[in-house]
Amino acid sequence: MSLVLRSKEQAMTKEGINMEVEVISVETIKPSSTTPSHLKAYKISYLDQLMPSGNYVPIFTYYTPPMKEATESPNSIKILKDSLSETLTRFYPLAGRVQNKDEYVINCNDKGIVFSTARVNNCALTDFLSSAQPKVELLYQLLPTLPPVIKIPAGDDNDDDDDDGPAQLAIQLNIFSCGGVALCVCFGHKIIDGTTISAFLNCWSWIILAKDTTRCKGAVITPDYSASSLFPQRDKESLAAFLTSGVGRKPEPELQSVTKRIVFKATAVEGLRAIAANEHVPKPSRFEAISCFIWKHCMAASSLIRGSQVPSFMQFTADIRRRMRPPLSPHLVGNIFSTLPTDKCTGGPAELDELVCLSRKALDRFKDNFVPGLQGPELYEAVSQSIQETYASIGNATHYSFSSWCNMGLSEVDLGWGKPAWVSFIGGVSWFKTNLTILMDGAKEGDVEAWVSLDQREMDVMQENPEFLAFASLNPPVMINS
Repeated sequence: MSLVLRSKEQAMTKEGINMEVEVISVETIKPSSTTPSHLKAYKISYLDQLMPSGNYVPIFTYYTPPMKEATESPNSIKILKDSLSETLTRFYPLAGRVQNKDEYVINCNDKGIVFSTARVNNCALTDFLSSAQPKVELLYQLLPTLPPVIKIPAGDDNDDDDDDGPAQLAIQLNIFSCGGVALCVCFGHKIIDGTTISAFLNCWSWIILAKDTTRCKGAVITPDYSASSLFPQRDKESLAAFLTSGVGRKPEPELQSVTKRIVFKATAVEGLRAIAANEHVPKPSRFEAISCFIWKHCMAASSLIRGSQVPSFMQFTADIRRRMRPPLSPHLVGNIFSTLPTDKCTGGPAELDELVCLSRKALDRFKDNFVPGLQGPELYEAVSQSIQETYASIGNATHYSFSSWCNMGLSEVDLGWGKPAWVSFIGGVSWFKTNLTILMDGAKEGDVEAWVSLDQREMDVMQENPEFLAFASLNPPVMINS
């Protein structure tokens, strides 16, 4: 282990909460067993080819006291790291490296992941989360490192291989003065989507709880590595053609964006679903109601700033695993999803139920491709063709992207301290691209949290809109179930 001391970082919230973060150790966690030679070269799938390398996503899970003895006990932290090592043996590609010379192959060389431990002094987790408006931008201090550069600590006897990219996972255990914990998992998106990272964390949880048979439930998660056979890679020429015509449309100029936490309470969610209902979509989902509500008010803010409505469309992610016929394993590793564009909205101010119809139409187009017997390349060829045709009709309209991480199992990750009181992303200066919204389960049952990344000017306008505020709560206190 390489011990690294980082200079203390301090921040004071408007409410006077002092957060002083001191990293006390950084080390490498490797798989508990060596990956067999025939598994050393992991070929990624066509769906993974579409994801850029060096794109990292942070997730936080929060565990509230009383648990001081559990977090300060050397044996407890050893169990945490040993079980993480066992988990990496099962998820061996995540302990490998994307190769620089061939980013379509993971070198499963067992180089491991970064694991750091930090103390958060002079701050109780419950005080931070229950403040009137939690300063979620301070969560940057709890990150294990800032991507895209995740380096393995020196002195860990790693081979100096210039062809290997950075670690795919970095985890930081942040222990607050009260004994509470904020665990940050920062993962690369090349072969890891939300479902995959949830499976990884819940497998880690199962291995820890298996030491206590009274708490362990169900069978251990077994990852499925058949994605590359189900969705074979495309050659670079045909991949480039697809990217430029569809998913890879010319990127819009980067704006000065900010990410805000916006909460929709359970009653507000049901109210939006009722307003969004119509004869074509009599029972809109929570995702449809909330995402289209946000899209509606993003368009309204943009129109107010520009003086006229700019044509726009919504694009959202849809999981492929459960839509295949028969369904694929829920533990299939990789980016097993597709991005679906709606038709563009070009008229005047749109009503919520109209936008929900556009969203449902896009989903129905996607689902129509999933017929029994259509598998692998033929299936995704049909899906891709449908998506490209929609993008072609859209042209250069402004896009607003949405992804739902609700019901993924992240709130079930018990690492020996009980289930997390809250799961979050990160706020402040945008970590994500402009016009991207991530939906997550709220801390209180039935609530939905939207982490919205938007142009600063549009965000300011939207947050002052009384029609928006009638359903949306701007960064309220986290309701912790003690």
